[in-house]
Amino acid sequence: MLFATGAGALALLSGALIGWFKARQSHAQFPTDSNRRRRSRIALESSVLVYGWHGDEPFSVNTATLNVSSAGALISMPEMIQPFGVVILTNLKTNEDLQCRVVWSAPRGEGKTHVGLEFKEGSPTFWQIDFTA
Repeated sequence: MLFATGAGALALLSGALIGWFKARQSHAQFPTDSNRRRRSRIALESSVLVYGWHGDEPFSVNTATLNVSSAGALISMPEMIQPFGVVILTNLKTNEDLQCRVVWSAPRGEGKTHVGLEFKEGSPTFWQIDFTA
């Protein structure tokens, strides 16, 4: 068996690694630059209740979703909540509760914050939508 040494070995290794990363990237289930979401989203305004803790203070907010997916939702809230915090999301149509992780939040002006929520456990029927169609 032949082994390359020196600069030739480095070039072979670099080429192999680049090819491997490109192959993995095309099959990865992680967000890409062109579509940062792992699941398809559907624009849906659905009434929800969000409650949790902001520091030492409990809070609850009646709001509505902006869009939903089988893995979570984007909502608008009147206050900033901590990224990576945990909240309970209640679908007011079904009264079903799910624990969610705050994965993203950004102020949007006029005292509103958009908040991305990800379900901590899968619940494909939480929104009563068939996301496979």
